[in-house]
Amino acid sequence: MRINKVRVQYLLAIKEICDTSIWASPKEIVNKMGKKLDVVCMMLRRLLEDGLLEKGGRGMYKPTKEAIETLRKLGYLE
Repeated sequence: MRINKVRVQYLLAIKEICDTSIWASPKEIVNKMGKKLDVVCMMLRRLLEDGLLEKGGRGMYKPTKEAIETLRKLGYLE
């Protein structure tokens, strides 16, 4: 699993959305990140493959416990 700056940005954005609504939709992530839907979907697939995202029903996403712990270890979360 590789954690680079771009992946951290996505995970932090998804976590922030999930802090208020539990799950994040691709559309919410697009709006938060200011990226195109195809770019966001590609990153979501990569984060899923790396075990950093959990996929819920209807294409909703949230960071895994492992992702949150990794962000904490890297100093991005308290």
